[in-house]
Amino acid sequence: SPAVGDLKDLEWLDLGNNSFTGPLPPLPFTYFRSKLQYLWLYDNQLEGAVPVEYFDLPLMMEIRLYNNSAVCGPFEEQRFVC
Repeated sequence: SPAVGDLKDLEWLDLGNNSFTGPLPPLPFTYFRSKLQYLWLYDNQLEGAVPVEYFDLPLMMEIRLYNNSAVCGPFEEQRFVC
């Protein structure tokens, strides 16, 4: 059976509404970045600039960052929901 850390096929990561605090995290598990399509970090207490690797996700459809203190926009790409 696959291990919890085996996320190479991860397409959707919803971490919204979890009371996370601090700066927006760099994306962990570099090997799943190529398949990640949805990253939801809304309704937390994240702050600071959006890490540069968020802009370099080839299949990304949507990143939700609203209701955080994060610096958000203006972005040219429509896939960022701030």
